[in-house]
Amino acid sequence: MGHVHVQAVISSADGTRSREFEAMVDTGSTYTFLPAAMLRDLGIEPTRTSEFELASGETAQYARGEAIVRINGFGQMTPVVFGEDDAEPLIGVVTLEQLELAVDPVGNAVIPRRPRI
Repeated sequence: MGHVHVQAVISSADGTRSREFEAMVDTGSTYTFLPAAMLRDLGIEPTRTSEFELASGETAQYARGEAIVRINGFGQMTPVVFGEDDAEPLIGVVTLEQLELAVDPVGNAVIPRRPRI
């Protein structure tokens, strides 16, 4: 299976500023991880700091905030993590769940899905 990439739009909480970007979908990541410079340019502010486990098994602290993320026409306020300014944008599983999207590994895309209760 290859990597799934999506076109997305991120907006400030009040919706006045937005930016389109490409991101890899990472179902192993809890939250959406974006370059801090992108978030700051949109006026998105950190609201807390959390310790995260990295893919390497190491831990690191990152600031978190909230922003509106839109993929395939679906939009939702979602947690975002302030990565390094040169970080590759990643869409995490919380954002996918909130947008009612799932990864289609055969089609190498994200597709709508029904939420479970």
